[in-house]
Amino acid sequence: MLCPIELEHTKILGDTIEKIAAEKSKIIKAGVPVFIGFEEDAAMSVFLAEAQAQKSETHLLCDAIESLSSKTTTEGELVQYAWKDGRKEQLLLSMRGGVQAQNSALALLVLRTLGLYSDKVLPAIEKNQIPGRFQQLAVSPCLYVDGAHTTHSLQALLQSFKSLHGSSDKNTIIYGALEDKDHRHMANLVLDHFQQIIISRPGTYKKSDITGMFALFNTLAEQRSHSYQILLIEDNMEALKAAYKMTADTDAILVCGSFYLAGGVKAAFEQIRSAYESQLA
Repeated sequence: MLCPIELEHTKILGDTIEKIAAEKSKIIKAGVPVFIGFEEDAAMSVFLAEAQAQKSETHLLCDAIESLSSKTTTEGELVQYAWKDGRKEQLLLSMRGGVQAQNSALALLVLRTLGLYSDKVLPAIEKNQIPGRFQQLAVSPCLYVDGAHTTHSLQALLQSFKSLHGSSDKNTIIYGALEDKDHRHMANLVLDHFQQIIISRPGTYKKSDITGMFALFNTLAEQRSHSYQILLIEDNMEALKAAYKMTADTDAILVCGSFYLAGGVKAAFEQIRSAYESQLA
């Protein structure tokens, strides 16, 4: 299975979609069927060329599905599929976010094509959850952690968040990203959706420059008409405490930019959860 790719881990995989696709295409093995999700043309051409070279049968999601729509709700991601064979399905995924609708469709295509589908599949897909994927930890205020760390995944996450919590200038984001990201583009996306921003360190396992990130956010904010509150709080625990102080019970806190940050804030929340026992989801 090849899910949509974009520019990430560029120091290792390459600095273009074509180079990254070339690296990831090596998962295609001789004679083994390959299933490809919605891809940019640049990536798709690389994957198809490798599949042809390996004499692997290809199955494209875009060839199998007529339409796909999804809506983020408080209960989960409401997804509707219309397949080209005439089948129509509606699922309520536990994992929120439009990207989950695409991933689930690709999984269904794999299972049906390989003859592995059963009546247990749809309930299992609906219940499936992955920690750090728009994971709700608390309510009043709502607290979410998500590992979105690329431009497209961040944009999709912010749209899903907006579907639930609107464009309130009182929502708060705790954000931190690693060194090799498109910081300017991602910072502008955050500034489009939040006016209360806390920059925090995304762990210490990989390099990050949160001081530089803080400066970038302030520089970009100065070019806008809105009034922003941007804080630099390196420690994840202190960042979470500050977010709670800044955010009303009727608003929401979103943590994103790195799985390391999502994990750090989740661990901090677990340490102080007794203080917020009545707010647990």
